[in-house]
Amino acid sequence: MNTLKKQHKLLSILCKQINPILVSSITNKPIDNYNYACSFDNLCKQLNCTEVELYALSSRLIEEKEISFYDVNFKGYIAHDKANSSLLSNKYLKEYYNILWNTIKNWIQTLIPVLSLIAVITIAQNKNYIEQDEVEKLKESVAYLSKNMKVIENNVLKLKDEKNSFIAKKDSIK
Repeated sequence: MNTLKKQHKLLSILCKQINPILVSSITNKPIDNYNYACSFDNLCKQLNCTEVELYALSSRLIEEKEISFYDVNFKGYIAHDKANSSLLSNKYLKEYYNILWNTIKNWIQTLIPVLSLIAVITIAQNKNYIEQDEVEKLKESVAYLSKNMKVIENNVLKLKDEKNSFIAKKDSIK
């Protein structure tokens, strides 16, 4: 991907060299021996790369007929009109950002289901924990209610006995 950015920068360097020619053709003034090609050494310095990397960067640009070799006073590259239009349309930067966007999109499309699965597992574990906790609370409540029920049953039996004994005493008094 960084190659695309460097290809864009290579085009911009070479197109800066060609601009005086364009100005000259518009104004009909001579160029005055302006050097409109750029040497390999100069390009390597500006792009911070080796000559081998420069050849790799330029191969596509040569294939697209945006630049060509220059070998008159020195060895280098020269830009063509197509290079200027590619530079102005940001052809290589657009391609770089398109690849970057697709890479991010692919990671997100992979990451979302994984995160969703993790969230579901976490919720299920918490729900299971909550259910177990609620079951324990319910068991405690049932035990408490059972004890209270026995106490209430005993109290009811005592009240029945007291009622029966009261009725018996009342009947015996009559």
